[in-house]
Amino acid sequence: MKDKVLKEIHDYLLPIFFTKESEYNLIKTLKESSYSEANNQYMTESNSLVIKCENLRDAYCSYNKYSQQVKSVDAVYKFENKKIYLIEFKSGAVKGKNILKKGESVFKILKDLNFFDDKKDLSYIVVYNPTDIPKESSELEDITDIMLDFSIDTKCINEIKDYKNKELHNISSLEEKIFNEAYFCTKDDFNNYIVKEFEQEEL
Repeated sequence: MKDKVLKEIHDYLLPIFFTKESEYNLIKTLKESSYSEANNQYMTESNSLVIKCENLRDAYCSYNKYSQQVKSVDAVYKFENKKIYLIEFKSGAVKGKNILKKGESVFKILKDLNFFDDKKDLSYIVVYNPTDIPKESSELEDITDIMLDFSIDTKCINEIKDYKNKELHNISSLEEKIFNEAYFCTKDDFNNYIVKEFEQEEL
């Protein structure tokens, strides 16, 4: 994120949540946020700064004295034009119901914090690595079929790749309720397309 946006976030959230400035380590690199302990791997090498959403969730729950922890995505990236990306990294199996709940949960947190003006500014992106999905998983067949459809569809208009997979786990249903866009994309596509948006933003 740009320094200007980081300062706005800092100045807005600090008085709400924290008695100590570094108490929750709210800002991390995208690379740090993408780390999977289970697979001991990062899903991106990007050093763009993001909100570490799990830490924001922890601060929010502590502030509101919630006894039960709510679900969270991994990262939030805010553009200067107010566009916001919620990003969830998944290495291994992708549980659809859990993915949908995470998106809904963070939407509610950000809404309660008045962090956005309109849902048209919000996009939910789930980044997955097809090679990490267990071979015995029925998901693998679903994802393979969808990726095959994509490869056929995207040979058509202007050679522009459609990397936004809105079919898997019915994630597009979230667009009807809370997000402007909600989709899966592969690890490679995320780094080739979304990370490039961040780099362009930060020039």
